[in-house]
Amino acid sequence: MSLNSSPRASTVGFCCSLLFGIAITLLCTLGYHRLPMPDLGRFHLFMAFTLTAAAGTVFALFGALFARFSSPDRAPLAIALGTGLPGALAMAGWSLTILGRSDRLIEMIAIAVASVGLGLGLGILAWLFSRSGISRKNFGLPGLIVVAALAFLLFQTRIQDYPEPAPLAGLQDTSVSSTLTSQPTNVILLTIDTLRADHLSFHGYERDTSPNLRALADRSIVFENAVSQRTFTAPALATVLTGTYPPTHKTYDNQSHLRLTNVTLAEMMQSEGYHTAAATGNPGLGRTFKFDQGFDSFEVVDIRGEESVFGLDPWEAKLLNDLAFPLLESLKDQQFFLWLHYMDPHGPYIVIDEYKDLYASDPWAERHEGNKVPAHSQKFLYGPILDDPYYQNLELDFFISQYDAEIKYLDDKLGELFAFMDELGLWSNTLLVITADHGEGFGEHRNAYFQHYDPYEHTAHVPLIFVHPDLPGGKRISRAVSTIDILPTVLDLLGLAPSSIAQGQSLASLLQSDDPTGTRPYHFTAGVGRPNYITQAVRTDTHKLIMDFRRETFALDALIEAFGELWMPEDFFNPYRYRMSIFELYDLREDPGERRNLASQEPEIVAELSEALWAWMDAALYEGRHHESQQAGIDPGIQEALRALGYTE
Repeated sequence: MSLNSSPRASTVGFCCSLLFGIAITLLCTLGYHRLPMPDLGRFHLFMAFTLTAAAGTVFALFGALFARFSSPDRAPLAIALGTGLPGALAMAGWSLTILGRSDRLIEMIAIAVASVGLGLGLGILAWLFSRSGISRKNFGLPGLIVVAALAFLLFQTRIQDYPEPAPLAGLQDTSVSSTLTSQPTNVILLTIDTLRADHLSFHGYERDTSPNLRALADRSIVFENAVSQRTFTAPALATVLTGTYPPTHKTYDNQSHLRLTNVTLAEMMQSEGYHTAAATGNPGLGRTFKFDQGFDSFEVVDIRGEESVFGLDPWEAKLLNDLAFPLLESLKDQQFFLWLHYMDPHGPYIVIDEYKDLYASDPWAERHEGNKVPAHSQKFLYGPILDDPYYQNLELDFFISQYDAEIKYLDDKLGELFAFMDELGLWSNTLLVITADHGEGFGEHRNAYFQHYDPYEHTAHVPLIFVHPDLPGGKRISRAVSTIDILPTVLDLLGLAPSSIAQGQSLASLLQSDDPTGTRPYHFTAGVGRPNYITQAVRTDTHKLIMDFRRETFALDALIEAFGELWMPEDFFNPYRYRMSIFELYDLREDPGERRNLASQEPEIVAELSEALWAWMDAALYEGRHHESQQAGIDPGIQEALRALGYTE
């Protein structure tokens, strides 16, 4: 037994931890030198001292424990083992905790290699210190006490008085007041699930998938570059209904409910004396998820009807019309606000028989000839009905033809809705707003088929139409706008008081003239991105920057993120500033398909757009900091319907 093992181990542990803390801090200083801290230098010192004190204590304890039960001549080896082993275990445990999964062999191998490497490095370092004369000097424990005290003093003197980010509502002008002259005016908000703008006739699509919408567009105002703020249905439409960004309304995914603390457009209209009603074909937008806030009448289509296939009824648009027509009939003599949400063309792309082969042999039926969809994507879309030979086709063109057929079926049903509105005489005093929650991907990026995770144009670009007899017809606006702008625009056009909490801006000046006054230069979309990572995008009229917050060295990223959260006041903490960012920049004028990443060629544009994105994220997180996300208690039947839509597993 080594009698002086504890002092020796503490000295070796202190020396190893000091070098470890300095090395980690240097890496963080080089890689994270632009953190939003006015006292960044002190933060790095705090990290170094804290890591040194914490690691040194662990190394000293384990080194002393191992050395105590070894012979004096083997004490250096025991101390090395007591230093390297906890280092390796800590690295592995931390990495697995941050990663949150263990199902990918390549990631497990990487963690194993990194952990063993760190353990060996620390062990060799401890062995060298143990065999040198420095290990005989008893300064380990005093050294650890001193650095711990320094870390404590630095933490107590950190700056806590941070300037507030610019308020989101203050980033744009909401003072425009341009009311419609036809009073009273009804409002119909018509939202469509998973509708790509570039697959619509009035957006220049080769197939005439939407003749009724095209005819309507000819007498409407069409925003050619409308941007959705989220690539999931519930949060995207929560933004439309509240005029706020996801960090404020706190609906982040398709299983979160709309918090009762939000104030919806329906509630605002209701307070002004409007009769409010809604009908939705999406169970994820039902009463369970609190999307009925402010509605006097709220109906949800049972998409698992008698003729359902794969748990979904191919007649969904008709079924929604069956609810919408009686609602319109009952509301026609009142001032009303009506929200209708159609599910077509959301996957799986299953249409009634007469539409299935609508585009099977047209000039574009073989546009992607030879481009096969991965079998797992086919199973994702059509799994339970793959025994039907019709759906065993792996050609990408087949799936696109079915998606387009869904749009055509929907358009026919919208034509019936428009005709019924004409019968009721509603066009003369009704403001109709049509948009979508998001688009759909067909493998254009990241090999993602039939999904809408990433904020590329095929997903973030949505249709947006305003129709009213007092608005100029046949007008097309090319400036980029956001769906968050719908609520303040509707209130403005109706002459109602603006919302004090809305973070969008009124588009009334663009609707009624060509004056772009007050339009914001930047538009934001949050996606999911690569597995388990978040992607954010910002676009202007000409360019789009996509930032993928991917943890390339997730253990180091998570470490400095944890220290940053400890150091900064809670309201000002932005976790994405502590992660490595992958940039993609596209010139949408020359490259609307986003094929050529210009990030390395246009550093000035990347710098401008990334700063705009950071400012938006800081402000959005700050304003939404005091809200908590809530998960709805989901009825088993609704859960089954959500599973059929691909929202849950």
